[in-house]
Amino acid sequence: MMELESIGKKTILAVDDKIENLKVLIQYLQHRGFELMVAQSGEEAIKYTEQVVPDIILLDVLMPGIDGFETCRRLKANETTRDIPVIFMTALAETVEKVKGFEVGAADYLTKPLQHEEVLARVRTHLTIRAFQQRLQEQNILLQEKNRQLIEANAIKNKFFSIIAHDLKNPINTLMTYSATLLNNFDRLESDKVKKGIETINKSVNRAYTLLVDLLMWALSQSGKMAYKSEEIDLGQVARENIELLLDRASEKGI
Repeated sequence: MMELESIGKKTILAVDDKIENLKVLIQYLQHRGFELMVAQSGEEAIKYTEQVVPDIILLDVLMPGIDGFETCRRLKANETTRDIPVIFMTALAETVEKVKGFEVGAADYLTKPLQHEEVLARVRTHLTIRAFQQRLQEQNILLQEKNRQLIEANAIKNKFFSIIAHDLKNPINTLMTYSATLLNNFDRLESDKVKKGIETINKSVNRAYTLLVDLLMWALSQSGKMAYKSEEIDLGQVARENIELLLDRASEKGI
């Protein structure tokens, strides 16, 4: 079980129209490291929580104005205070009253006259539970962010593979076209055309090899096994090489 000390100093809001009856309990809790806020009505308690959000609330049921049930209902309807554990303090022992309290969002009940050790035990228990809930929420947010990053990384990877596949298609098509031409017409082709075909095939092979090397380098960079090093390239030369590579096929298609 998580130690209370590990979750920091906590603030308790005690709400009772006869707060003088809680003076001894307040001193008892203060001596055990808690900060205490005091309100003498439900309206005052709600007003306090608009300024300072306590970690837990000890709430009397029978009060003038809005009673504890209505106070709790309003606190649970507010996004800022809805997750604060509320422990009712009441002399009511009827099951129907306790059920009503849980229905409006209470975490627990304390029966008057209050036993200080019991109050301390229940407060610590619900603060510890709340701390676990908050950590689980934080971990869930982290998991959601990791999942988002994973989806994004997969999308980038798929796009990259799509680009590589598209770029490999052109040199491979060139290889297929020129190798078929040489194979089927070798005896009828002039030597200069054979040479030109072989040169084109060689360029396509080099182009395909370069793309595969780029793919390998990218895989290494993703696994953290290769340091990033930028370098300048001649985009004009890259464009000219691609034009030269595709010129014959473009001419065949009348492009």
